[in-house]
Amino acid sequence: MRFIKSEHIKSLFFINFCAFITFLILSNNYALGNNFSIEKDLSDAEKYYMTAQKYFSNTEEYDSAVVNYTHAASLFLKLEDWKGLIMCNLKLTECFNIKGEFQLALDNANRAMQIADLHLSQDELLFSDIYYLLGKTEYELGNYNESISRLKKGLQYIDHSKTEYDSIKVLVFKTLGNNYLRLGKLNIALKSYNDALYIEFDRNGDSTLSVAVLYANIGIVYSAKGYYFEAEKYIRNSIRITEQLLPVTDPELARGYVNLGRLLVIIGNTNDALNYFNKAEEIYIEKFGPDYYKLALVYFNKGGIFILKNDFQKALTYHEKALEIYSKYLKPSNAVFGKLYGNFGLIYKNLGDYNKAIEFYKIAIDKISNTESEIIGLRNLATCYQAINDYDKAGFYYRLSIEKAIELFGNNHTQLADCYLYFGEFYNEINDFDKAGELFNKAYFIYKNNFGEKNRDVANVLTYIGDLFLTLQDYNNALNYYQSSLLSIVNNFNDSIIYNNPVLSQLTQDVNTIDCLDKKAKTFYFLYLKKTNNINDLIACLESGELAIQLFEIIRVSYTGESIKLLATQKINNLYKILILASVELYKRTGDTQYLKSAFEYSEKNKAAVLLSSIKELEAMDFSNVPVDIMDFERSLKNDLANYRNLIFEEELKKEPDEDKLIKWKNDYFEITKKYDSLISNIENNYPEYYQLKYDNSVMDIDKIQAGLSDEDVFIEYALVDSVLVIFCISSDTLIYNLVNLKNNFKENVLSYIEITHNLPEIENSKEGFIKFTNLAHELFQFLLEPISDCISEKKLLIIPDDILGYISFESLINRMPDTGKVNYKNLSYIIKNHSVSYSYSATLLFKELTKRKNTGKLLAMAPLYNNINDTYNIGYINRMEYEQLITPLDYNVDEVTQIHEIMGGKSLTGKEASEKYFKLNAQKYNILHLAMHAFINDDEPLASKLVFTFDTDSIEDGFLNTYEIYNLDLNAQLAVLSACKTGAGKLSKGEGIMSLARGFFYAGVPGIVMTLWEIEDVSSAEIMTEFYKSLKRGLTKDEALRIAKLSYLESANQLNAHPYFWAAYVQIGDNSPIATNFFIKHYYFFIIIFLACIGSVYLVKVISARKKSK
Repeated sequence: MRFIKSEHIKSLFFINFCAFITFLILSNNYALGNNFSIEKDLSDAEKYYMTAQKYFSNTEEYDSAVVNYTHAASLFLKLEDWKGLIMCNLKLTECFNIKGEFQLALDNANRAMQIADLHLSQDELLFSDIYYLLGKTEYELGNYNESISRLKKGLQYIDHSKTEYDSIKVLVFKTLGNNYLRLGKLNIALKSYNDALYIEFDRNGDSTLSVAVLYANIGIVYSAKGYYFEAEKYIRNSIRITEQLLPVTDPELARGYVNLGRLLVIIGNTNDALNYFNKAEEIYIEKFGPDYYKLALVYFNKGGIFILKNDFQKALTYHEKALEIYSKYLKPSNAVFGKLYGNFGLIYKNLGDYNKAIEFYKIAIDKISNTESEIIGLRNLATCYQAINDYDKAGFYYRLSIEKAIELFGNNHTQLADCYLYFGEFYNEINDFDKAGELFNKAYFIYKNNFGEKNRDVANVLTYIGDLFLTLQDYNNALNYYQSSLLSIVNNFNDSIIYNNPVLSQLTQDVNTIDCLDKKAKTFYFLYLKKTNNINDLIACLESGELAIQLFEIIRVSYTGESIKLLATQKINNLYKILILASVELYKRTGDTQYLKSAFEYSEKNKAAVLLSSIKELEAMDFSNVPVDIMDFERSLKNDLANYRNLIFEEELKKEPDEDKLIKWKNDYFEITKKYDSLISNIENNYPEYYQLKYDNSVMDIDKIQAGLSDEDVFIEYALVDSVLVIFCISSDTLIYNLVNLKNNFKENVLSYIEITHNLPEIENSKEGFIKFTNLAHELFQFLLEPISDCISEKKLLIIPDDILGYISFESLINRMPDTGKVNYKNLSYIIKNHSVSYSYSATLLFKELTKRKNTGKLLAMAPLYNNINDTYNIGYINRMEYEQLITPLDYNVDEVTQIHEIMGGKSLTGKEASEKYFKLNAQKYNILHLAMHAFINDDEPLASKLVFTFDTDSIEDGFLNTYEIYNLDLNAQLAVLSACKTGAGKLSKGEGIMSLARGFFYAGVPGIVMTLWEIEDVSSAEIMTEFYKSLKRGLTKDEALRIAKLSYLESANQLNAHPYFWAAYVQIGDNSPIATNFFIKHYYFFIIIFLACIGSVYLVKVISARKKSK
């Protein structure tokens, strides 16, 4: 064994000592550096946290707050500062809740819980914070029972800590109340809110933001319980406190506006409600942008208001936007989707698309089992099956809705009353009146117990009971119930005498009020007709009906879309007809001509009312000092709305619609709708004259009509009222009327006549066809013109048809029966042989003072070619085969245009030159527009009907001029000749007439139109048009020029080609005054000089003659 020497030991000791010293130095340096790093991380974490707090609390920039809380959290994790990390997670939970990103919020809250369980299990107050935020987030996600469980756990931690942690207690009780409210447990919800309120009073008094929020929530509970007075008091107090404490753009203020808006909807004040929702919308968009999740609730509620206003197209737009936003933030299983889809079903049901409504209701029911919304869905599903006459399924779903309502809410809930009400209406429809009455009474007592007498739902059921008695012809009982309904729906009206009504200023814009007054008027008429013969009942009929119409006209003018205006007009159509009959009867009884004038006024208001309203709105813009830039902006927005609606309509009808396009277009449509509504609201508020002109619903009176008639004219207006035809015949000095009782098959005969005249006659069965035609043509003459034969003798006829009569060419009727042994269409005694005939949509449109237009005297005639039809096919609602059959080449339209150009001069464009682009850019320069081309008529969407120009590959235009595009033109023409296929055809809209392309030209400023009622052969078209322009150039009136052209055609036609199919399609609409041609304009002063010279010569001759006599 070897020993280490002592010097070696010393040397080793020295080395180890040096190493130890080095280690100590290095360790100390590391410790110092590490301490410095920790201090820096802690400082940075605190800095990020404080910066985040600043963004969160002071400027509400939540995205920036999230970034800084996240940075702070990563540093606290590195430092193992568990409390700091948990606080960051909780603040992130709050941020994501505010932003509507609830799953991220829940993830952060759960992360905070996991960390607390591991590292801070003794901090009970921290756990109470975590459980509160977990509960709040579960509530936002719609998991109400889970939320309640979390919140109660938080309360246990607070109670166990034996500290007065009152601030979190207020929040926990408030959120518990929210959950119970969602679950329909209203009394428990109210207790929770009051528990929170008492704590907050003790802590900070009665004017804090927490108190404001709790007041609002208590108001919501009272509203749900039907205590509307208390509800409004609490919600308005909430808003008062909030407005005192917060800036005008604070989101908490928006929350209050939403709550008040929802309450105002319930109590029927929809206009004020809409204003509050608009305020909330502005705040949310300014603070969070257009996709903020709480905007979905605003849009959902605004859509609901438009349902109540019967503006279903706008309701659909707002519901689609709500769905889009909700879908970004909520799981598909969330109950809100059930309610939303239920409303989609309601919208489509009211638009008449029952199959689509059923589809949405079924989706809604799947998403909302065992909730109030499921009951609503089942009930509405039943109404759809009832509407399509599937009574077995309707009854099944009504019974199911009642069972579900009783199961969930017992026997005194308003949802059960709703089910009884609708089921009662079902039994009334199938004539089980006893069952209907039993269900109506059950509904009434539930509503009354919940709401008291002054309530919209109570009024509604009283109207239904009135309907039952009306069906049973118990008119006095019916009237008593209608009067009781008015007492319930009109707050400050308390007169139970059935002959009395509230005044217009007392009424809110509620369609239920219109419905009640409408039925009251009809019941008084039937009471007079079938029971009393008491003139006071007729007067009461007029008074109730007039009030209903005044309210209806106010509501209709507020609609922005033509389609919804048309739908609303159809619903009031029958009331106008009852008032016509009542007024005529009063005239017969009293001899007071004012009643006859009233009858005519109601007839007029039931003619082209939507077109007239649109034109008045346009004129209101022109004549009320609205600045030009605002008018241009309004027209631009209106055109954009129509354009997007057409794009959406056609895309949705394609076999494979482009969903990305539809989403983009619907969003654009939604934003433009908001801009347009805001613009119109500002114009109405800032330009009173515009408001007065727009809402002026007056029509042309008889005195003004007579002043506008020459001695040669007679004006005839028809009103078709069920089995009675009312004819008004007005000349310059006479007013007569005639009531014609129609045969049961009258409408059937009219339809047969339309079919015969609108289609090419059969050669094989020519004699049979001739006999059928002459019988129908003479029979219709006997009903339509013979009763006023004395009035129309040797007169020019100005005709305002009604309903189905709008499809008839009156010129083709015959005033005596021929010998039917031989087919001879040529020599029949057609009306046109004795009368020129023109038509109009209404007297008001015909005789209203025309805007002075720049008169150029020039003609623009266009005749496209259709050789490239495959390139132009892009219409969603017509398949390619139909398209190719419709767009066939027109062999004679170019010849027609060429000959007209030779007669009138001006400009003719054929083939490729006849483009949509040229027409849009230059049409306003011309005095006469002649369009010889094809047309597509769209009955489902009349504004999408279109004229077909030559397809131009070098233009952005597609070659289709839509009706809505015509509406946006500003034309100077005196006359538009639509020598196209079926330009006068279209869907018949009750109270409006035929929805033809011609309406667009009328709106665009063209006072006179010549169009075709059916597809006419282009050979005869060219002949008639050539002769028409020859007479027009000679200075004849438009109707007389067209008459001469038709007679000329008949003179040269053979026996078969004299059939009205070939010549009677052309009709003249509107102003029929002569056209000032270029020749007349150029030689105007020459004619004046000649005229004055003639007068001078006559005068000189007389003077000279007088002097000679004196000598």
